[in-house]
Amino acid sequence: MKHFTFTLLYLSLVATSSVNAQLIDQSIATLTTKNVYIDRNYIGKNVPQVASKEWAQGLILNLNSGYTEGLIGAGVDLYAGLGIKLWGDAEHSRGTGMLPIDLKTGEPTDTFAEIAATVKFKYAETELKYGTLFPKTPVVIASFSRALPQAYRGLQLISKDLEKIKIEMTYLDQVNHRDSTNYEKIKLIPANGRFKPIESDHLYYIGTNYSLNPQTEISLFHANLDDIYCQYYLGLNHIYPMNNEMNLSTDFRYFRTVDTGQKMAGKIDNHHGNFILGLSKNNHKFSVGYIHNSGDTAFPYLSGGETATYMDSWATDFLNQNEKAYTIRYDYNFKDYVPGLKAMTRYTYGKDIRLDHITELKDKELYEKELGFDLIYQIQTGTFKGLNFRGRYANYDNNFGSRPTFKSANETRFNIDYTWKFK
Repeated sequence: MKHFTFTLLYLSLVATSSVNAQLIDQSIATLTTKNVYIDRNYIGKNVPQVASKEWAQGLILNLNSGYTEGLIGAGVDLYAGLGIKLWGDAEHSRGTGMLPIDLKTGEPTDTFAEIAATVKFKYAETELKYGTLFPKTPVVIASFSRALPQAYRGLQLISKDLEKIKIEMTYLDQVNHRDSTNYEKIKLIPANGRFKPIESDHLYYIGTNYSLNPQTEISLFHANLDDIYCQYYLGLNHIYPMNNEMNLSTDFRYFRTVDTGQKMAGKIDNHHGNFILGLSKNNHKFSVGYIHNSGDTAFPYLSGGETATYMDSWATDFLNQNEKAYTIRYDYNFKDYVPGLKAMTRYTYGKDIRLDHITELKDKELYEKELGFDLIYQIQTGTFKGLNFRGRYANYDNNFGSRPTFKSANETRFNIDYTWKFK
């Protein structure tokens, strides 16, 4: 009913075009197609499922209006998504997070669709939005890594009125996951059994990004998941041009998370920090990093999404209690030979892991490691300029046994994405 009301509001705004010329003139429409294949083959012993794999096609339509004329402009953004199963079955689909699953049969849904709207208002360089939101911050990220995106419902205020400063304040009370068309309460992910999948009534955050100069940005954020945790974040990114061919980059991120209110998920006490040093020259970039977890618990994060920690690992998260991880990465851009082609390889090793809540793993020396490869090609010219192909492979191994969420596996992913823009 709410989405229908938003749609009527949008149509009424457009209908009064003589008053709202900017609403129409500044409107932008995009249609994105996402073809996604995920194949995660488990290689450990006594696994309950041999593999998790699905293939799906996503169609994502965004209609973003301009703003009405006047001191305070108004507008509406519309989002519609359609997911189509290309392959999937009850034996293999569980665990991919891409297609809705029939709870009775275990079969993935053949098609699923959703439509949503966001009302927005603008004064100078300050925007207020209510409805469907796709936040991308250090403390909340709406994931776009499946056929359809993850979305949140709430109220968001973003201001860029101060020079070099972006301020963001957001209240969220519902989430629509990538493999669902229904909104539900926000909850913790129960990865490796570290926390219970406890639901919360709402989450709010406030943060700022300050661009000290074009090479340096500082970020400060605070988030509160009601009656579960408080989280504080400090980020510092810097690029130092050494000469015309060589740059030195640093990326530092620190999270402090503690329980709060009724502590519904139990004790939460985590320090997470990571520091990445990168050296790039012409087509090459070489990076090394260190990831540090300390405190009485693991790092908590939201179900169904991603984290803004440095590791964008596909098979694990390197966020267990007390875990220390070391990573090395190499990127190469083939722009001089095949424009649009890029490659990456990365190895990460985590140790000193504690999973004491699992009896057979208490006081055991635990490790996890991942070797990953990434190949991306984007067409640079012609009719299909912007058509993007991506292939990823990861070999992940640990000695956790069969009970934890993350299990040793070989994982392959393919994406084909393309976006049409209409003015």
